Amino acid sequence: MAKLTFTINDFSGGANGYVDPLDIADNELAQCQGFKAESGIVSVLGDMKGAYTPSSANSSDSIAIEPGYGIFAFAHDYDKDGDLNTTQYLVLMDGVTFDVYDDDGDAWLASRFNLGTVAVSGGTGEGAGFAESVKPCFFVADGALRVSPGNFDNEMDNGETVDGAIAANAVYGAYHTITVDANTASDHMTAGDTIRISKQEMIVLKVVDVGGGDDTIHVARNMTGTFTSKLANNATIYSMLETRWRGIVIRRNFADVTADGSFTEWYSTYSNPRPPVLHDAAIDYDGVTNHTMWPFLVAWYKEDATPLNDGNAAGVLNVGWFEDTDNPDATWDGAVINLYVTALYDDAKQESQPHKYVAATITVPEAKELAVWIGVEYIDDGGNSYRINKRVTGARLYYEDTTNDPGILFQLLEIDFEKGCKKAEAETFSAWVEDDADISVGCPAVAGAAHGSRTGANVFIFETPPKAFTYEFNTGYPPDINTHARYKTAVVANRRLFVGNVYQSGKANGDRMISSPINKFDILPEYGDYVIDATVGDGDEIIKLEAYADRILQFKKRTLYIINVGGGLGEEFIESQHRNMGVENPSQTCMTEYGVAWVNAHGVFMYDGQEITDLTREKLQLTNTTATERPRALNIIESNIPLIGYHPDNKWLIVHVASNISTDFEAEAWIHDFKNGSWTKSAEFSADAYYKSNMIWTPDNNLVFASGTNSSFNPLFYKYRDAGTATPAQDLLILRTKDFNLNAPGVKKKLRSVYVTYSANGSSEIQAHILFQKASGTATVESELVEADGGSTYYTEADGFKTTSNAVYTVELVPSTTVTDAMSFQLQLKNDDAAALATSNFKLYDIAFVYRPLGTR
Repeated sequence: MAKLTFTINDFSGGANGYVDPLDIADNELAQCQGFKAESGIVSVLGDMKGAYTPSSANSSDSIAIEPGYGIFAFAHDYDKDGDLNTTQYLVLMDGVTFDVYDDDGDAWLASRFNLGTVAVSGGTGEGAGFAESVKPCFFVADGALRVSPGNFDNEMDNGETVDGAIAANAVYGAYHTITVDANTASDHMTAGDTIRISKQEMIVLKVVDVGGGDDTIHVARNMTGTFTSKLANNATIYSMLETRWRGIVIRRNFADVTADGSFTEWYSTYSNPRPPVLHDAAIDYDGVTNHTMWPFLVAWYKEDATPLNDGNAAGVLNVGWFEDTDNPDATWDGAVINLYVTALYDDAKQESQPHKYVAATITVPEAKELAVWIGVEYIDDGGNSYRINKRVTGARLYYEDTTNDPGILFQLLEIDFEKGCKKAEAETFSAWVEDDADISVGCPAVAGAAHGSRTGANVFIFETPPKAFTYEFNTGYPPDINTHARYKTAVVANRRLFVGNVYQSGKANGDRMISSPINKFDILPEYGDYVIDATVGDGDEIIKLEAYADRILQFKKRTLYIINVGGGLGEEFIESQHRNMGVENPSQTCMTEYGVAWVNAHGVFMYDGQEITDLTREKLQLTNTTATERPRALNIIESNIPLIGYHPDNKWLIVHVASNISTDFEAEAWIHDFKNGSWTKSAEFSADAYYKSNMIWTPDNNLVFASGTNSSFNPLFYKYRDAGTATPAQDLLILRTKDFNLNAPGVKKKLRSVYVTYSANGSSEIQAHILFQKASGTATVESELVEADGGSTYYTEADGFKTTSNAVYTVELVPSTTVTDAMSFQLQLKNDDAAALATSNFKLYDIAFVYRPLGTR
């Protein structure tokens, strides 16, 4: 019979390890490892070993990589110096501290912020007493970075105990001191730490070493929620990790009277808005220099007390009042009131919980008016340091009518550090008036500071109790609601923050999701419709949240819930539930241009806003650990903390099977090409025996991870690089075509030759073999190929395909031994004998089998 030719010029279907090689599509490959298949061409795949700027972290640091965690990227309008200049940032976890890199200065800024203690007895550095596992959660909203510790178990017995019981205290921002037992308390705690005593959280403001077991710590109570209980004697003190905020603060505070309240700079502080702290001389400007721990101090001055307002108490908000001026039109009618003040953060005016004046109640007699004066000491006397938390933009003053409306806080004043003060119902502000130059201001007049002058234009006069605005109206929740939380995952959707798997009010809740009010990304109320419990008590926990197309994808370990959040607060509902589509690690999900993608032991999936697609279905086996068949299976073990990321330029999903080094296969990866739906595998996509962080999609359109040995090693940052610089190791390039029956099933054939059209720029070390099935058995027979007519110009078994100087050339190859009575054929390309040449630039364009039919079996 005449010779026939069968040509294949499309390999874009990529690997199909699920279906028998005889039954896959003609453009699919039985194995594709180390090659990338595109329409009309197959070329050698690169790897993720390309150096990404910065090539390493701080040269003085030895940073341990936490597998699957620890790196984040964002772009910002401002550079590190606070100048308007588009800049790209990387954030890298270093224990409990975080280093920040900017591409404008091309340098690392070490320890820009931390999540926990910086003083550890017996430790060797910042946060040394904490476990290595921090599991940070990052997000950016309105240009500010937030980081939450995701490991709630990561608290530390810091070696201290309480010396003497401490009474219960229910005031937000209450201040007191605690005597502790150790000889050197500063070895165990430092200002700014969050600590827990008798299950009550508080903030350390100051540590005083005295010795002899009489050291003291100064603390603020109820700063991270409502922790009102008594502190027991000899109670152990634990240090805890805390959420943090880092962003640009642009302020023009008190600008009518000073330039010292104007700044544009990067600033790091706590995330959730904390309440003001009661003033005490021990913690004002000459007692505590770090004023990033609270918004401001508050000092109360009743009808017979006068503040100096001279900077000696900075940074402090002074509130003075007088309730004994006759006014026949007044209608307070003997009301007994309490006063409260809150702090306002950022341009969105995120409001803290209210700090209460507790020295006494205030009775406003019948036919008497209430007069209020406000002063601010923003810089200390004799200094030039701004002493108010720079995130804070103002405050609100409230009263509670304990006689007629107990529990309701009505607003008296709106206090704006830029504009001045106004009554809650007023349209315009009274401007700040300079008291001490570049130190303090008063409003509406300086004279109102003196208790005997709190009348007329010197003060804000309230003839009748204002009722228009309440704390709950301003915030959306009552004043006794906790708004602080730590969380393991967070995502922003429709201008609201959604967090999952939370630690709030001293309790961990793995099923819980909480949302913020619109535009207030640091407020997480433990209240009403803000709490979203999709399922409770199911033995599972939330691992990751992703947002796409008005939906929150809530990934638990075993189950995925798709929650519609398009209707707004209180109108969220579960659209669908999907078993076996959860993830065990946050690193197993990512965003793409097309939707949300994720990987687990059951496959790789994609949600496009309408439906879920299994990208591995009928493409890859889930598990096959046989050495020769491993390139046909996904082989995901979730305890090895796999990674998934999106490469935007190539339109690829990249799946690393492991980020730890507990297996022999941590360098493996699978790549899915969205352009043609193909899969390909690499057995050496990353460095062997290196830990990997999570992968991030950087603002400059790279996919990057940090990697290191965790043994006195500065992490390296890697991105994808094309083939040409790496040398594929021996046996790790494998391309095996479909098992072709050449459109003649059941017909015996004799293979005459195989034409291969390729190009190369050097000897590739890629050999060609023919695999065939005979009618007499099921075993695959393999035969080497050689260049026809004894040639060696373009192909030899020793060198593989040889150089064509990058020109496209077709070489005829023939079996080294006769191939006859065969039913089907596969062409295999593999670097059997040596590492492939990095610069060979091998490309395959098409193949053609030339054969003669011999008849039916």
